[in-house]
Amino acid sequence: MFHSENGLFFQRATGDGAVRIIKTSDGREPGVNNVIFDQTLPAGTWCSTVASVSQLGEENYRWYTAMDFHTLPDEGV
Repeated sequence: MFHSENGLFFQRATGDGAVRIIKTSDGREPGVNNVIFDQTLPAGTWCSTVASVSQLGEENYRWYTAMDFHTLPDEGV
């Protein structure tokens, strides 16, 4: 699990490329009593987010570039 900062964590959640985002109340590793946000995004939504906030945006097939980068060749995406 990748810890960005201040209790914001990211984790590849499943083999299909979904990404789990967790926010903790105390900035520490997620536990039973400190998780205040826990959301899993499908691979397509995650890649759309990454492409949209990049400098070139999501235009000109950039979503497909993000999907190619994020997904494994055998995932069929």
